[in-house]
Amino acid sequence: MAMVAVIGMQWGDEGKGKIIDFLARRADIIERYQGGDNAGHTIWLHDKKYVFHSTPSGILYPEKYNISGDGMYFNPIAAMKEIKELQRQGVEISPKNYGISGYAHVTLDYHKDYEQFLEELMDGARAGGKVESTKKGIGPTGSFKMNRVGIRFAEFLDEETFGQALERVLIYTNKTLGTDYKAKEYLEQYREAREFLKPFLMDERTYIRQHGEKNILFEGAQGTFLDIDYGSYPFVTASNPTIKGIGYPIDHVIGVAKAYITRVGAGNMPTILGDHEETKKQSRLLPEEYVGMLEKINRGEATDAEIGRYLRAIGDEFGATTGRPRDCGWFDVPLIIRARDISFVDSLAITKGDVLNGMKEVKICTEYKLDGRKIPYEKIGIIIANRRLFAQVEPIYQVMNGWQSLDDTNYDLYLSEIKRLVGIPISIISTGKERDNINMIIDPFIKR
Repeated sequence: MAMVAVIGMQWGDEGKGKIIDFLARRADIIERYQGGDNAGHTIWLHDKKYVFHSTPSGILYPEKYNISGDGMYFNPIAAMKEIKELQRQGVEISPKNYGISGYAHVTLDYHKDYEQFLEELMDGARAGGKVESTKKGIGPTGSFKMNRVGIRFAEFLDEETFGQALERVLIYTNKTLGTDYKAKEYLEQYREAREFLKPFLMDERTYIRQHGEKNILFEGAQGTFLDIDYGSYPFVTASNPTIKGIGYPIDHVIGVAKAYITRVGAGNMPTILGDHEETKKQSRLLPEEYVGMLEKINRGEATDAEIGRYLRAIGDEFGATTGRPRDCGWFDVPLIIRARDISFVDSLAITKGDVLNGMKEVKICTEYKLDGRKIPYEKIGIIIANRRLFAQVEPIYQVMNGWQSLDDTNYDLYLSEIKRLVGIPISIISTGKERDNINMIIDPFIKR
């Protein structure tokens, strides 16, 4: 038996879904341990696209058991629609291969209204402004949980308990928002979802304990620097995408990182190519537009914003959940080292190197500087913890030769340099979007 975790090393969107799908072949149980339907994992299988928001990515293997775990924020109506859509696509989902923890907290419509209220309240505020959340109600679900007015999935399924819990939480919500929500209306609104989801109720901890001889894969959503405790606060999610969110003794932690870096939403990104406000206005480029842009990049005539837009086009860097364009930047070593130490990462999985194919030169951020001075690594964590200082850091770059394809020696040199700088091995390399476009160098399920 081995317990393996897959964790995002950047700001999410690193391609974890594909890595999880690949590793699920070696696992018996796959658990999504945090987050909600604000995250999306995308898997391509035979040119067919599957997107998962609430269900674990291992669900494409009908013989595996999948769990939406204790630490999730679970939107019942969104989950019901997702399960029905996956079933329509031919994916086998039943209580035989999928369970939802009774301890997960449910996200209801009033959480979305509360989040909208908070975003409007903070819009234009000098000390931070909007977080630019997905508006899925995840943050308020987390805060309601901590304020002890949340509702667990097991309570949601029981009409009497759900009704009593609603009466209590709506006192809190109506007083804060000035609304007049009625418990009776919510009971009726969620009746279909309650009946549909009842067969999936399970106790995650008991199940894991009873199947201790199995290989278990823990699936993180989002990324390290969206972690509520360790991320670039306050521009973070409301859960722990890092190892802190798991709560089991993990044998091997795989950190997933793109060969470049992206983030969506507000907050600083030291290696950003372009401007966040400009990125928000952008749509997808046509093929003839980005071919000409690559030529301009290789002549050294492109601006950072144009390079960022090119990567966004080639990498299809638009959110799986919201469709929002993602900021793009060069690979950031100080950030990855920090993520390594937060989650005690054992090895790296590198994705989307093919997006950089054809570029004459690529860059790696090897260090940060602040006020003209290099920041020693031991101080980087404290800098990230201070939103004002983190917004002021500047990247120091190492320029490397680009490559035409992933078989090119220059790509091997690029990966070797990342491995050297980060200080841990690379266990998996993704070579394309399809399920089988992947090379495994180290099997994480084999204990060493």
